[in-house]
Amino acid sequence: MIGDQYFEQVRALLLMNGADNSTTFTDSSLTQAGVVTIGNTKITSNKAVFDGTGDGIRICLPHAQQNFGTDDLCVDLRMTTSQNTQYATLAGNTYADFDTGMWTLIVNTVASNGLVAFYVAAYSTSSPLLVSTTAVNNGVEHHIAITRSGDNWELSVDGASEDTAVWAGNPDTGIHADIILGYDGFYGRGFNGSIACFRVARVSRFTTPFTAPTKAQFYTYAGQFTGPIEEETVFDKWRLEAKRCTDGFLAGMTVTATGSYSIDSTTLELCNITMAPHFDYEWDGRAASVNDICCPSDPEHTPYLFICTVGGATGGSEPTWSLVGNTTDGSATWVVLGSIIDPVSIGPKRAS
Repeated sequence: MIGDQYFEQVRALLLMNGADNSTTFTDSSLTQAGVVTIGNTKITSNKAVFDGTGDGIRICLPHAQQNFGTDDLCVDLRMTTSQNTQYATLAGNTYADFDTGMWTLIVNTVASNGLVAFYVAAYSTSSPLLVSTTAVNNGVEHHIAITRSGDNWELSVDGASEDTAVWAGNPDTGIHADIILGYDGFYGRGFNGSIACFRVARVSRFTTPFTAPTKAQFYTYAGQFTGPIEEETVFDKWRLEAKRCTDGFLAGMTVTATGSYSIDSTTLELCNITMAPHFDYEWDGRAASVNDICCPSDPEHTPYLFICTVGGATGGSEPTWSLVGNTTDGSATWVVLGSIIDPVSIGPKRAS
């Protein structure tokens, strides 16, 4: 395969692939952010389908990965709609009254006109930064891209420039909010249609005019690392990272619960692979079950594993871990299980 020369700059990538009626969506970027389905969003013909009445997809992207400051960026997607509702939301991070730090990409600046607009609250809370001239609510799939190169912004539809702007501002001043597709987290403004793929990258990917990428071109990679996982422990998930031998740059990562691994790599250079237990606990009230295992968020200073002895809802924030006796976490209880094992090293290897 031909590698995406910008893949290492991609911060979120949803391909919407899966069985029809599946409600599971996955971030295929190196970030591997958590993805949560809202409402009745489901997959149909490898597209995410939204009904416009509260459906959405929440991408739990770490704030450091979406706060681009004044760096170059590109947000692009492939979408289809016949919707006429004003301000139908394709993507954005609005979670309160539109204010500094928020942005939104919508269809229909006025009911039925089908125009695409990109709003950035730090620029204006009432006027869009960019607006298309082409209507996209004609039931045909369109590629839409927002790019920034330096102070130059551009909105394109199907590879053609629709609008440009010069703005030196910072669209995000540090407010944390997940990216939501198909639904505005505060105003509603649901999108009725489908999104075939969605991508956010920290690079100005396109120069108009260009041939709009097909869905298959949204994700290509240079090669893969594959192999068995022979370690036998109490852990049910492993995190494997492939880093270039030359500079330690992350070329690929995966989390697996199987006895083997496959890592998509952005390079064919020699890489070192490390494998360590993976823990995905978050302290947000989720239910912990007896014998669940978790790791503190700062394992460098608390290098221990904890096992759940009393199940229940975890607290709203991470507890203060006790190395003697019980740690109370909401209605759950944890005790020390043992020290964290050192990562296993594999390689160097070359992807093929």
